Amino acid sequence: MAGYGRISPDPRIRRNLCQMGAQPLSQPDRPRVANRSPAMTRIQWDAAWETGIPTIDKQHKQLVDHVGRLLDAIMDGQTEIDIENSLFFLAQYTDFHFRDEEEIMAETRYPALAEHRARHTEMREHVAGMVRTHVREPQALTVELVRYMHDWIINHVGTMDKALAAYLKQQGHITLQ
Repeated sequence: MAGYGRISPDPRIRRNLCQMGAQPLSQPDRPRVANRSPAMTRIQWDAAWETGIPTIDKQHKQLVDHVGRLLDAIMDGQTEIDIENSLFFLAQYTDFHFRDEEEIMAETRYPALAEHRARHTEMREHVAGMVRTHVREPQALTVELVRYMHDWIINHVGTMDKALAAYLKQQGHITLQ
C-alpha cells in the first residue's frame, strides 16, 4: 500500500468515517494528550498467528503494528492530530485488508464467507465508532478501546483466518508455508 511508512489517510475514508456532523481535527498545533489509561504492553507479532497465506500474513502484521502505533501515540501523549492520523490510517488499512480477504473468500467460494464477512463488518463498525468518538471527544479514546481492537485481531486471525487458510489448502488453492 502506498504511503505505508507515512500515515496519510484517504480523504474519502475520512469523510465516510466522520459522519454525524463531526469534523476532524485540523490544527497542527494541538496540545499533547495526557496518558489516559493504565500502561499496556505493546504486543509483538507472534509466528503462531501466521495463516501461511503470505499476503494476508503481511497485512495482519501491519495491522498489529498499526494498532501498536496507535497505542504508542496514546501512551506517549502525542498530539491529538497525531492520534487522529494514526486512527484514520488504521481504519483505512483495516478496510483494505478486509476487502482483500473477502475477495479471496468469494473467488474460492468459501462456505463460511457470510459469517466471516459479518465479523469484518462488526470490526469496521467498531473502528468507525472509535474514529467518531475521537473526533467528537479526543480524550475519550483510551487504551481499553485499542486493547479491544488488538485482542479482536489476534482472536480473529487465530480462529477464522486460520480456518480460511485450512480451507484454501484443502481445496488446493494454496500450498501453506
